[in-house]
Formats: sequence, structure tokens, C-alpha cells
Amino acid sequence: MYSKVKNNQSVGTGFFCTIPYKNNNKIHVLITSYQIINECYIQNNSSINLLLGDYKEIKIINLDPSRNIYFSKDYNISIIELKNYDNINNYLELDNNLFRNDIKSLFENESIYILQYLNGGKALVSYGIISILN
Repeated sequence: MYSKVKNNQSVGTGFFCTIPYKNNNKIHVLITSYQIINECYIQNNSSINLLLGDYKEIKIINLDPSRNIYFSKDYNISIIELKNYDNINNYLELDNNLFRNDIKSLFENESIYILQYLNGGKALVSYGIISILN
């Protein structure tokens, strides 16, 4: 579901998600920070190293031209398509209500959790309530 993503200089957090794609299809993706994986990294490297289970497992994702890849420096996000042969089996699913026009009334005062590696340590989860949705 989540991992650390290692580039040549630093380590960041990544999440495995299933997201909607063309023609109501869904694809599996790795979502991480643009600061960790960006166009320059992809141009100069042939793989991405994932550190799973608090460094207990290393998985290498080979980059090939068949993968869909999206970058946004403004939103600090990179989305890399994962293939079946990458052998990642657990993905977060997006709530279909995210795409409705009335999400404010649906999600305000609802519980939320955040997965993180605080200060590069072990995986942690933080829980809270959405008090204001803007």
C-alpha cells in the first residue's frame, strides 16, 4: 500500500493506488513526490527503487516506454503506472465520491488517516477529522 521511494540522493514516501483512467478503466500507480521522482530522474535512470516494509524488502521498478507517467511540479506529485509484472498486490482505492460535485457535504466531519514516514523513521499512521474542506 505504501513504501519509501529512493532516488540517488534522497528517500521519500510513495503510495500504491488504483485510479481511474481512460474509458472508465482503472490502472495501478505509484504516487510520490515530484521532488523525489521527476522528468530529470526518469531521463537519467532506468529504474526506481522501492523500500517496502520499513526497509525489509527492496523492489526495483524498471522504467520502460510503455508506462504512463505524469508529473506536476506545481502540485509536487509524480504518478507512475505499475504493471502486473511489478508484482505489487496491495493498492489503495480512491473513494468514487471524490468525483462528485458535493464532496464538501460528504467529507466534512468525516474521519481521515495519513500514512507517513516521520523524519525518515518507521511507517506511522495519523488519524483525524476533516473539520473544514476548502
